[in-house]
Amino acid sequence: MRIASIDILREIGVDTGGSNVQFAINPKNGDMVVIEMNPRASRSSALASKATGFPIAKIAALLAVGYTLDELKMI
Repeated sequence: MRIASIDILREIGVDTGGSNVQFAINPKNGDMVVIEMNPRASRSSALASKATGFPIAKIAALLAVGYTLDELKMI
């Protein structure tokens, strides 16, 4: 999903800033579809960050000041 999200954002021209891509996965066959994409962070980002341990706000801040996704390493 991470790679798919990055590919989607690049395709629509989003290089910086917080964004989210929401997926649905068919449990029967594993097919994945995009159900929503927003070029901003949602209110649920804080919950997702807490649940996953992934520093969404930190990454968003780095993107906001001009870093690109390619410049950021997995944290």
